[in-house]
Amino acid sequence: MLSLDNGGGVLGDVSYLMPDGIGYTTPLYWRMTFWGGAGVAETSYSARELRVARGGDGMLVDVALPAGNPGGYLRAFLHEIRRETAEGELVTSDVLCATRVALTAQRVADQEESGTLL
Repeated sequence: MLSLDNGGGVLGDVSYLMPDGIGYTTPLYWRMTFWGGAGVAETSYSARELRVARGGDGMLVDVALPAGNPGGYLRAFLHEIRRETAEGELVTSDVLCATRVALTAQRVADQEESGTLL
């Protein structure tokens, strides 16, 4: 769970705590919720849409997500090795930056520090 200086936040459940027999296809598996002053958005590992509830009008809108890209991380890595990266593909610098942010967030949570993550 993260709270941002601007009042927004993120709540993510990325655990493997699912009862036997349910599998990974339920909308409850790896669920992420993002909120702020303008509304709430939620999705999950198996979702085909982003559910958005906007503040003010109370409308719940499902926004279609783009098609998945299974194995795309490996293709992107091989493209980067060959210096043939395409627009939107993961590159090592982005992966290292995301890793640094995640580790910093974990350190802050562990040490109950406050401050800027980046």
